[in-house]
Amino acid sequence: MLFLVTHPPDPRPALVVETTGRIDADAIDRLKQRMFGFGCSNGLLFDAVECVILRDTYSSLGIDSLEEDGRVPTERLLALVHGTGRTIDQRVLDWLQSMAASWNTALPLDSDVAAPFITDIVPAVSGSYIREVA
Repeated sequence: MLFLVTHPPDPRPALVVETTGRIDADAIDRLKQRMFGFGCSNGLLFDAVECVILRDTYSSLGIDSLEEDGRVPTERLLALVHGTGRTIDQRVLDWLQSMAASWNTALPLDSDVAAPFITDIVPAVSGSYIREVA
């Protein structure tokens, strides 16, 4: 599932989030292509095991400036979202909506989990509108 996080009236996403069955090089490349196509500098790729954080380093004007900036265990990141019997898509959507409403009640405050999100992801999600794209 693909989620676009925007701040209307600007239609360009501030964050592109994708869930996948398994994170591999192809899934990361696909998200980079989407981010580049949308002109978006922040991306998250989730599977059941981990979340990969992608950011634009602005080292060039091309897709090669989009780089992995860290990995966080999915269960730790989504710890405050009810998970029993729910798909990863449902949990990520709930997490994004919670982050948009009040990031400090949705993001676990363990420094190793929260730190990669504070600078770019929190501002991208705070007060945003989340749209699901099939």
